[in-house]
Formats: sequence, structure tokens, C-alpha cells
Amino acid sequence: MKAVFTALPVLLAAASAAQAQTLPDLLLKEFQRQSGVTGMAAAIVRDGQLAWHGEAGYADAARKLPVTQETEFRLGSVSKFVTIAMLARLVDQGKIDLQRPVRTYLPDYPAKQHEFTPLQLATHTSGMGHYEFGDERFDDRAQPYKSVGEGLAVFRDRPLQSVPGTTYVYSSYGYNLLSAVMEKAARQDFLALLSGTAQLAGTPSLQAELLAPVGAKWSQLYTADGSEQARRNITHKWSGGGMLANAPDIARFGLKTLDPAFISPRTLASFTTQQQFANGTGIGGKDYQQAIGWRVSTDYYGRTYFHHAGAIEGGRSQLSVYPAQKAAVSLLANASFVSAVAQTAESLLDAYLPAQGATQAAAAGAACREGTRAYHGRWRNEDIKGRVRFTREGAYCKAELSADHALGQAVARKGAPPAIVAYSRPGDGAAYFVTPVGIYPGKTAGDVLALQTSSGPAELRLK
Repeated sequence: MKAVFTALPVLLAAASAAQAQTLPDLLLKEFQRQSGVTGMAAAIVRDGQLAWHGEAGYADAARKLPVTQETEFRLGSVSKFVTIAMLARLVDQGKIDLQRPVRTYLPDYPAKQHEFTPLQLATHTSGMGHYEFGDERFDDRAQPYKSVGEGLAVFRDRPLQSVPGTTYVYSSYGYNLLSAVMEKAARQDFLALLSGTAQLAGTPSLQAELLAPVGAKWSQLYTADGSEQARRNITHKWSGGGMLANAPDIARFGLKTLDPAFISPRTLASFTTQQQFANGTGIGGKDYQQAIGWRVSTDYYGRTYFHHAGAIEGGRSQLSVYPAQKAAVSLLANASFVSAVAQTAESLLDAYLPAQGATQAAAAGAACREGTRAYHGRWRNEDIKGRVRFTREGAYCKAELSADHALGQAVARKGAPPAIVAYSRPGDGAAYFVTPVGIYPGKTAGDVLALQTSSGPAELRLK
């Protein structure tokens, strides 16, 4: 049976804020449907206000409890985003020196082959390792870890994997150790430090996950195929992956980092500047520069943002902050699955932003291309082609494209065919390609639909 590529090219019939905000809802709900994830939520905070929030699916499928804006999800490594904001505040307060050896703060921590610093812990260049095979046994412990210090026992005797400052090794354990350093520097335990920071940020749902009791607003945990997942013990990794929040609150927290009363402009600038290895080369990956904890990227639309993603049992997450737009966008799900969360978040934000433009004009009467019957194009040096059918649904156009080709297979999931959702605005067409693995940003111009997938760009020509 051939895969089907369902498409919803949307032409905005008007530019009111109410209409524009329906587009992120449409994108999110279609993404949740296609991905098969039990539930997800997203939010956009701009200029200090909750500009949009959307929810799809269930927080508890067995009880038929839908996701709401108050549903609290596991943040996974978006917890690191929060920890780095807390670290920046300690720098502002003069309580921590990022260049001092870690053992000057923690003299009882075992000496390693080389000294390393809090800065190297934050940038994943300390030489410390990440989770290892068999470490899941620590998540099966029946009793909570009583403190950050007790949680260090999981890895404290392991040697460094590389010379500090020479190699990037992503390490959640490094963040566990960083939180212990922060406790000593602040003279306050990590949970109290987190609680005070969340209160100051106005984000009451932001919290560390305790083993018991389960919070009344916590989402159930699921696997990617929708099976319920047991809630295991993560009390030994609060700073690197053990926090929860609802989608509006974590977006609010992201935007709060731009507040000069929360983090000084000087410190924010240093924390969003690409860091370097000891040899002077920049630290980073294909799509980002590694700053102090946060990652800095440029999205498809040319906007610079700093961000972090997360994946954990029963959770997938993204938090992106756009300084120039004074906006933050969050995406939270109650299952860990392979997904283009950064592209999804940027697409949701871009779908919202047109409502803010003073020059937006009505596009009523725009052609819906009902006569178009086929398309062809290129993706990863392969020819792709298929059939297409356009129909109008109210103010929107809907198109269904066959996807019996490499691109379709790359984004397909059994039982949930991929989709394209597109819309245009005066002088600048934008297309959003919703698939089971994420929402990809794109553009439309004349007969061409162009998109940027995780595996490279694609261009489809309608005919």
C-alpha cells in the first residue's frame, strides 16, 4: 500500500490575531495525530505575555483526561536550560567563579587525572562521561536520593574520558556535579535554589520531580507507541534531566532570561557566546554553537535563538528563546520519540508571528490550486514525484500528496501518513510541512514548495 502525503496548504483569508493563532493549533494537532504521541502541549510567550498556547491528545489516555495548559510534563534536558539560568544568576551575584577548579568548591570529590572547572562542566568539555550501559539500575532504586551529594555516588569514582578542554562529550552527569558546585557556592541546597528561582520567574509549575507523591497535574508517561510507562526514580539527576513544568511556564522561564533584572545583559551576552576548546576552535555541532550551557542557532527564517532540547522516558521537550523577537516557544510531549523538536518549535513561532505584523492584509479569494494534479522535485539527490489533490476548507486549502518515494519513507509512520501544512502572507509565502517526526519550515513561491528537513532541503514543483 502506498504511503499518503496529506497536505494542508493554508492561505490566510484575514490577518487578525484570532485567525493567525488558529494556525499553530492546526499544526500542533496535526503533528500530534501523525506522530502517534499520546499528548503534547506548546506555548509562545512574547513581550512578557502568554501569546498562544495549544494542547493536543491526552495527559492520561486510560482516564480520557486531555492535555490542558496546566498539564505538567517531564522536561528531560531542558532542565539544563533552567540550571544554566540559575548558574548565570550566581555569576551575577559574585558567588561563583566559573574558572576555578571544581575541587576548590568540593574538596571531598575524588581527584581525577586532571583538574576541571564549572565552565567546562557547563560546556560538556570537562572530560566527564554520560550515561553508561547498566546505569538504568540507578533509576530502579525504590528510595529517593536524599540530596544532590548522594546522587553523585552514581558516577563519582569514574575516570575522565578525555583531557578537559579538548573534547566535547555530552554529559548529564557533569550537570549533576555542577549542581553540587552551585550548592556550595550559593550556600543553599539545589531544591531550595530551584524553588526560589522559579518563584522569582513567576513559573510555579517549574519543579524537581520527586519520587512521591505524584503531582495531581503531572502527565502520565508513555512510550512512542502509546503504551503506559512506569515512572522511575530520577531524583539523582534534577539539574540535568529531572524537572517538570507546564508549557506556558517553561516558555515564561525562557523569556525571563532576557529580563535584565533576572540576568544582567553582560552575563547574558557571555552565556550566549560560543565557547572554545583549549586550542581556540569553537565548540558546537552542525546546527548550533555551544555557548555556556545553552546552544545558539539560526533558524530557517534567519532568526537567532538560544535553546535546549530534552528526551527522557515519558518526555520530549524543546525550549527556544528569540532575543530579537522578545519571544520564547516551548514544546512538551509525554513520550520520548525521534522528532525534529527545534524545527517544530520555530515553525510554531513563525506561524504565530504574522499576526503581529502591521502590514498583514487579507488574502481572501487567493487561488487554492484545485486544478493541480501532480508534483515533482528533488530531495537528497533523488527525484521524487507524486499525485496531489487540492481542496478548500473554509479559509484554508487542503492538499493530499502521494508519497511513495524516499522523502515520504523518511518521515512516514505506520497508520499516520505525513502531511504538509502551508500558508501564505502578502509578499512572503511560508509553508509548514507536518510529518510524524516534526514540523519542518519551508516557503512557497509560485509553483514551488521548498522545505528544510533534518536530512536536507527538498523542493517540490506543482504542475
